Amino acid sequence: MFADVAVLAARAGLAKLRHMDLTQEERRAALESLRVWDVSGTGAKLVWAEGGNLVLTPLADSIVNTYRDDPPAVVVFDPLVSFGADESRVNDNEQAIITAARRIVRGLGCCVRLVHHIGKGNARERTLDQYSGRGGSALADGARMVAVLQPWDADQREPLPDGCSVAPGASVTALARPNEAVLRRAQPALAFWA
Repeated sequence: MFADVAVLAARAGLAKLRHMDLTQEERRAALESLRVWDVSGTGAKLVWAEGGNLVLTPLADSIVNTYRDDPPAVVVFDPLVSFGADESRVNDNEQAIITAARRIVRGLGCCVRLVHHIGKGNARERTLDQYSGRGGSALADGARMVAVLQPWDADQREPLPDGCSVAPGASVTALARPNEAVLRRAQPALAFWA
């Protein structure tokens, strides 16, 4: 599943590259810097259940060993649910995933992005707090930064910033950063784009 999503993201990235003011050389460099480790269909997990415990699999260490000499800037797991052990012990599973991500961060000195789905109730209520993700609270509590994307409409509690307007038929997405251990608090809590 990771590779399927990563390939779609790469295709979306290609479309965005066309609209950026880049030279051919800059476009080539951007495309060459994208690396996809295809684990689709392999059952690759960061965590699995063993003897009643949740334990790290060799995947995090394999990523570190494979990219040690040429570390990436970001490692992305998308969708995160595909890389956990089970959801019967949600917070234990999430904390184990955070531990695996930290192992990659320490081993490669890079960012690890865990793309997680929003919870059903939170999607309906359009919450923007750090606990908007599905499952438990351990993932948000263990992360250095949490970002939440939600569709915005005129009925939202949060108004658009002064000077912003929405063209008829346009959609707006709100990006909230409720847990920013690595960012300055002076930055706005919400960003909007159409």
